[in-house]
Amino acid sequence: MKKVLLVVITLLVFFMAMGCENSDDQLSYSGRVEATEVDISSEVGGIITKITVAQGDEVQKEQLLVKLDEEAASLKLREAKAAIEAAEARLKEALAGTRTQRIDSAKAAVASIKANLQQAKKDLDFYTQKEKRYKELLEKGAVDKQTYDGIELALQKAKSRVETLQSQLAQSQSQLELLQAGNTSNYIAMLRAELKRATTLKEQAELQLEKCTVTSPLNGIVSLKNFEEGELVKPGSNLLTVINLQDQWIDIYVPQSDLGKWHLQDKVIIIADAYPEHKFSGEVIYIASEAEFTPKNVQTKEARMDTVFKIKVKVLEGTDKLRPGMWVEVYRGDQQ
Repeated sequence: MKKVLLVVITLLVFFMAMGCENSDDQLSYSGRVEATEVDISSEVGGIITKITVAQGDEVQKEQLLVKLDEEAASLKLREAKAAIEAAEARLKEALAGTRTQRIDSAKAAVASIKANLQQAKKDLDFYTQKEKRYKELLEKGAVDKQTYDGIELALQKAKSRVETLQSQLAQSQSQLELLQAGNTSNYIAMLRAELKRATTLKEQAELQLEKCTVTSPLNGIVSLKNFEEGELVKPGSNLLTVINLQDQWIDIYVPQSDLGKWHLQDKVIIIADAYPEHKFSGEVIYIASEAEFTPKNVQTKEARMDTVFKIKVKVLEGTDKLRPGMWVEVYRGDQQ
């Protein structure tokens, strides 16, 4: 009889404990701290010349993380700047109008070619007559073939000389006419477009050079480091992964029977196994609208059920101590 009474008392104590554990103020669920992870990639390719952090290091926003070889980008930038200077000079000259000395120089060139052409025509007439006379002498046997061939070669050179000078004269006269007419609006527009293209290339080169320096977009901890100094990376390569410790949350899974006790913006108490003496605050920011099967890694003080609802709790206090992966208990209400 005493044994039966002892068993009854034991069972009674057990169920009373369970009832206390399931009270509204004591309702708790376990979960693991999670945080946003940001993959930091390289927008350009190249050889890594410098890495300033290691896995596990804390980093600050805008802190230098990785430096890529800048030689190719710097060369393109210098070329672009030189192209801008040349384009600006041509446009400035065109807008200022044609200079008098350039017109005078073009006139002098035309006059010189005309004088040379006049002399070349005289030489052509001379060798034309001489070739005709020596041809007759060759037919009579008065001169040898070698002598005649020399005269014929001189005639061909004289003809070529005249043709070349005539072509040069046409080009020089055309250039003089353009200089005397001045720069057309189409020519000015072409020079402006050339300057714009050069400026665009400079901006692109500056952007490429800037992308050789990779900085952290946020405060956090380096959780993954994929490359070392001296390695060649392709555009888009994931260089590092940084965890944003300011954006921490905990996913808990609540059975349907307890779902009505949870509401958006409910304040909760968070206690971590690593800091059992501390109580951190949190807030409910998401309640699933559909049920799902209980994840295998969920640990709760409630009996497992087939389906549960996910609730996301944002960590409001303790991000300086809590770390992703830590197990914590989430309590409703103001009591543990």
